[in-house]
Amino acid sequence: MDNRNLVRISLACSIAGISVIYGLAQVMEPKGISINLLERYPGSIVRITGGIVDIRRHDAGHLFLKVRDESGICEVPLFRDVAVRIPNVVIGDALQVIGVVEEYRDEYQVVPRSERDISIVELPPVPISRARSMVGETLKIRGIVYGVREDGDGQSFRIGDLNSSVEVRTGRHDMVETGYNVTLSGTVKSGSDGNYVQFRELLDLSRNGTALVGISDLGEENGYFMVRGELLSGNTGPEIVDRTGRLPLEGEVLGAEIIEGDLVGAVIHVRGDELKVLEVEMDKAGILPLDRLEEGLVGKTVRIQGMVISKFVSGKNTFLTLHNGTDVEVPLFGTGEDFNVQLGDLLTVSGRVGVYRDKLQVVPKDPSGTSVEPGRVVDREIDELSNEDLFSLVRTRGRVTSIKRYASSASLTLSGESRRIRAYLTFQPRGNVTVGTEIEIIGMVKSYRDELEIVPRGPEDLG
Repeated sequence: MDNRNLVRISLACSIAGISVIYGLAQVMEPKGISINLLERYPGSIVRITGGIVDIRRHDAGHLFLKVRDESGICEVPLFRDVAVRIPNVVIGDALQVIGVVEEYRDEYQVVPRSERDISIVELPPVPISRARSMVGETLKIRGIVYGVREDGDGQSFRIGDLNSSVEVRTGRHDMVETGYNVTLSGTVKSGSDGNYVQFRELLDLSRNGTALVGISDLGEENGYFMVRGELLSGNTGPEIVDRTGRLPLEGEVLGAEIIEGDLVGAVIHVRGDELKVLEVEMDKAGILPLDRLEEGLVGKTVRIQGMVISKFVSGKNTFLTLHNGTDVEVPLFGTGEDFNVQLGDLLTVSGRVGVYRDKLQVVPKDPSGTSVEPGRVVDREIDELSNEDLFSLVRTRGRVTSIKRYASSASLTLSGESRRIRAYLTFQPRGNVTVGTEIEIIGMVKSYRDELEIVPRGPEDLG
């Protein structure tokens, strides 16, 4: 056999060998290893399996996942071309990744080559009774919210399923309310008051987690329920009374601000023959119409809602008038200018009914008994304004035809196409507001000596 034939045979064998090796590489399962062994396989294709404990999203569309198994944690970068082709990833789910081991900033990563190298296993929420003991684990839990508290560090609350409950600390504000059904992911940590869950990600939320039932219906099913009624004194202590029955309460579930006669809501946990009252609070859903305020409610706590039509600050106290069909005064003591509310805002107040100079008032304990929704501004031409716009916030334009200045206030007369209207200012207008100028003004429509006027909320409403 000559040399030329030997070369041909050798080349053919080499090509066949390479083809076989390549084919085997395609069908052979990459080596599955623990995360703590990645440093032994730089440049190799490996398989790891673990739970997703953190997700970082880059503005360019990349995802950077932290995956943990029993031996350690590593990062799995999913660059944009891969990230857009995989399902939503959730903290607490399990992940299997096939990828190349690469070193980045002294840490080893597993970098998948395509979406086919990623398998996500959507894990169900862990029962809370088991989750409580899994310190250091990042997991998903689901349950009913109660015991909500707010402080400078954010919301904390308890979340309960049928068998157990655990505290959740969020670092966020205004995320949930009592009765919500939530699914979240978090890390179980140990604290001085026991184990708790440090919130990571909100996965699902339903505002209707607790069914509203009559007291007589409690015990028919297991779960979490809400009852509403009046707090009254019974033979053995305080009770909630609705149209269907009476529910005795333990004293420790009542806050100091709740007294007899208040309208309250309670979260009840029912499990078999056991019925436990978890929380009693003022009935947030029960807003009393202003025209139903009466002397028989003096001393009781009510919840009202109305538009702010008057604000007067005296020293450290703020005095508001709310309107909703009729008017009621709301004094806020110790707030002064610090209480941020303006004319036209919708104010919800929980407070005691009192009497001052023969007029009923609703007096909140402190500003936490109020919530504010900004007023809505509508556009109106001066010629269109009518009594139907009373106590509305409007935006209009007109030509200044006269200015009267007082010690700390002023009044303007504005002309439209066919009518004039007075604007009363509780401040001095800027120097560029002169007779003959065209200005835009935002303010509340009020009545003065049987004529409509506009009262702006501050200098920023005059432009």
